[in-house]
Amino acid sequence: IDIFRVLFGPYAVCGELGLYEFPDARGFESRGGQQAGEAVSVNIEDFRIYPNPARGKIMLRFQLTDRRKVGIKIYDVCGRLVYKKNIRGLMIGMNEFLIRSEGLSAGVYFVRLEAGDYKKTEKVVLIK
Repeated sequence: IDIFRVLFGPYAVCGELGLYEFPDARGFESRGGQQAGEAVSVNIEDFRIYPNPARGKIMLRFQLTDRRKVGIKIYDVCGRLVYKKNIRGLMIGMNEFLIRSEGLSAGVYFVRLEAGDYKKTEKVVLIK
């Protein structure tokens, strides 16, 4: 499977037809705030996922220069959307999000962060 085509194309096929979405945003927590010094734009260097591999929780970290909506999506290796959360009113500076992964099986997932025109996808491995 060409993963970029799965993530960014209009269709995903993986052993069966269809895309799956779990809209209940299980176990989401957030922390954020202004950091000392001048904030910089959201860019590729600022988006981090840890720990990786992860067990039980995934921490996302990124920096914002202004209050904006941020979208977080997690896809499995077949391109199925398994987690989706839109967050508004984040604080300027470094922000962290904790996503509990109890509802997900062990395996490889792709975490996509969208903030304005910025879009970045990173791989994370979940272990049980």
